Amino acid sequence: MSRIQVFEKLSSRVLFIENDPVIDLLVNDGRCVGVRTKNGLYVAEATIVATGGIGQLYTFTSNVETATGDGIAMAYRVGAAVADMEFVQFHPTMLYVDGKAVGLISEAVRGEGATLVTDDGRHVMDGVHPQKDLAPRDIVSRAIDREMKNGHLVFLDISAIPHFSSRFPTITSLCERYQINWRSGLIPVVPGAHFLMGGIVVNVDGETTLPGLYAVGEAACTGVHGANRLASNSLLEALVFSRRVAFRLLQKMERRSVMEKSEKKESNERISLPTKEQIQQTMTQYVGIVRDYDQLLQAKQWFEQYSIHKLVNMASEHDDEKRTIIYMLIVGWLITTSALQRKESRGAHYRSDEPFEKMYWEKRRIVRTKTEHLIKEGFR
Repeated sequence: MSRIQVFEKLSSRVLFIENDPVIDLLVNDGRCVGVRTKNGLYVAEATIVATGGIGQLYTFTSNVETATGDGIAMAYRVGAAVADMEFVQFHPTMLYVDGKAVGLISEAVRGEGATLVTDDGRHVMDGVHPQKDLAPRDIVSRAIDREMKNGHLVFLDISAIPHFSSRFPTITSLCERYQINWRSGLIPVVPGAHFLMGGIVVNVDGETTLPGLYAVGEAACTGVHGANRLASNSLLEALVFSRRVAFRLLQKMERRSVMEKSEKKESNERISLPTKEQIQQTMTQYVGIVRDYDQLLQAKQWFEQYSIHKLVNMASEHDDEKRTIIYMLIVGWLITTSALQRKESRGAHYRSDEPFEKMYWEKRRIVRTKTEHLIKEGFR
C-alpha cells in the first residue's frame, strides 16, 4: 500500500499534520501529555515516539537523513529511561563513491558468491572467520574497517555471480546511477551505521518508564535484538510492537486529543555548537566499529565541552538546525559514555582493549536517565 493510499484510507479518522516538526515532549505532574511543535501544542492521552534510529551521527550510514536520534533525545530530556545505547550495528557493505556511502549493497550479494577483496587483490576475510565472507556483520565490518585504516580500498568481487544485473536489478541501478562500472566485477564498499539495538526503554506493550509516553520501531529498546540484531527482523519488530501498542491504547484511551496554539519562543541564550559534520567525524573516529578506552575518553571530553547537562535541561525553542545538533550531541554523548561503561566486547559493541565477553556483564544493561546513570539487571 502506497503512502497516498494510506492517507486516503485513514483520512476520515486520522488527522495528519505535516511540516510541523516536534521540538519537545510535554510533561505535567510526571506524565507525558503531548508534544510541542513549531506551531502549537498537541495535548494527548498517549504520545508515541516513532522517530527511527541514529545512523546520521556517523559519516557513513544506511539511514535516511532525518535519523539523528531526535526522539531518543527528547525522551531522555523529559526523564524517560534509555538503554543499550552502546550497541550500534554497522552494515559491512555500503556503496562507496567519492568518499561517501550512497546506498546499501545487500548481504544477499555475498550469499550468491561475491567476496570481499582489497585494492591489491587480497581476500579480506581469509583467516578472519570460518564462514569467511558470510561471517556476522560485526566481524565483517571490523575486517573491512581494518583494511581501510591501513590505507586500502575494499571491493565486492561479483565476478562469480552469473547474470548479476537480472539477479540484483536494484543494486545494478544504484551502481549505474553513481557511474560505478559493475561489469568490471568490482563494487567499492564501506561499512556504515545501520541499526541501534538500544533506545527508549519500553515494555512488551511499548510503554516507556514515563506514563503516557510510548515508543516503537528503532527509537524503542524492546530488548528483542540483544546486543546484535539479526538481519531482516527489524520490520517484524516494528509491526509486532506497534500492534501491541495499538491494542494497549484501545484498552486505555478515554479522551480525544486537542490542539492549542502557542506563541513561538526563540531561545535568547547564546550557545556554542559544532557542525553536524564534526559530530559525525568524532563518532566515526572514536566511537565507531572498533573502540578503546582512550578513544572513547577523547570523544567524551569532546562532547562535554558543549556542556551536555546544560543542553539536556535548556529550552528547546531553537531553529531546526540548532535543535538537531543539540539532540545529536545528547545522543552521541549517551552512546559514548555507555560504551565507556561497558568494559567488554559483546555483539556490536567491540573494544580492542577489552576484546572478550565478561561474565560480569552477562544480562547486565546500562540504563540511563536524566537524573542518574545506573547499571541495572533485568529491567522490566
